[in-house]
Amino acid sequence: MESREFVIRANEEGVRCGVITIGERVEFVYHRSHNDWVEHIHAYASKVKELPVFIHGLWGDRTKVYNKMVNKVSQDILPDYPLVLHIVWEGKSTYSSNHDLIDDNFVPKITKLMIMVDKLLNRPDMKILAHSMGCRIATQLFKNVIKGRGETQKYTFIFAAADLSIDMFDKFVSESLEKKDTVHVLYSPNDITLKLANFRTKYERLGLIGSKSQSANVHNHLIAKQKDEEIFLSAIFGHRYFYSSKTIRKMIKNLISESGQSSL
Repeated sequence: MESREFVIRANEEGVRCGVITIGERVEFVYHRSHNDWVEHIHAYASKVKELPVFIHGLWGDRTKVYNKMVNKVSQDILPDYPLVLHIVWEGKSTYSSNHDLIDDNFVPKITKLMIMVDKLLNRPDMKILAHSMGCRIATQLFKNVIKGRGETQKYTFIFAAADLSIDMFDKFVSESLEKKDTVHVLYSPNDITLKLANFRTKYERLGLIGSKSQSANVHNHLIAKQKDEEIFLSAIFGHRYFYSSKTIRKMIKNLISESGQSSL
């Protein structure tokens, strides 16, 4: 199957690799082996100068949510790239169980494949869009991948409504990133989902208060309530604005393509 949308899908049992077709219903087609998948990606090496990577948040893999989300991301945020990589992860139903699952299970498995992809595509500039707890995967994953970075390779991160501690974020920025890299933090003090998460596991969340980093390559973007929210629950809880608002989708597209600052 020809598709520019490649996927790494992780659960507790292992990792599957394949492609997805974007439409009213998103279809997953998996390769027989990781080697077959890697060879398929390698065929794009001459075309790929920038590699967008999308990582959804907790329970974002559920069919109805994922169908809406990935269509908006693919069509409105990442329409201009010859290859897009999606990282899909199947979280546990108990919120507090997912941190260890990410750190000890998912990240080590995905890291091996991501390092391979990075090398086969000749160290392209990376454009990472992560949402909610997917931001934890992004920091834990790319702190390893980035160690093998090319001399001119740049990283751009968009952290939207990040369910990520300020301490973990600051450590990632100070220890893993260089001046040529860029980080955009989209946050909202009115994010009810993250406020509720705080009752379960208490820590300062990046997606609620933004970054306190003094680094020149970290940019905060305060997200106000959007009038063009297309999903009712998102309008109520204020957590999925990155794909449910056309205004925010356009903003993120510009941030990723320009790797510069933007405002609403």
